[in-house]
Amino acid sequence: MIVTGSARGIGRAIAEEMGRGGAKVVVNYSKSKGPAEDLVAQLRETGSLQAVAIQADVSDAAQAARLIEETCSQFGRIDVLVNNAGIPSTGLSCASIVFLGAASLVVLTTLLVLPCPCVLL
Repeated sequence: MIVTGSARGIGRAIAEEMGRGGAKVVVNYSKSKGPAEDLVAQLRETGSLQAVAIQADVSDAAQAARLIEETCSQFGRIDVLVNNAGIPSTGLSCASIVFLGAASLVVLTTLLVLPCPCVLL
């Protein structure tokens, strides 16, 4: 599972909770490399043994696509994607549109849940 913007705040809390449940968590960050790496270490100690950090500014569609490609390269597919970062007041960011076909389930932290067809890149 990918949690965008998960080095801090709500995204971090989501990643921590899912990691405790054993999810393979991709910690996405734009500029917070240190906190992201700290979170990966914590996740590996508490149940998400394959947690990784991947840098991508998900407000940029090309970087969002790279995040998806790197995740699929490491894990084969994306089951859940929590789009916590880069959500403007309209609800959908550029990254959200890139993400819509990338996972079985895309969750926006605006509490909107969108079921999506599973697409393996």
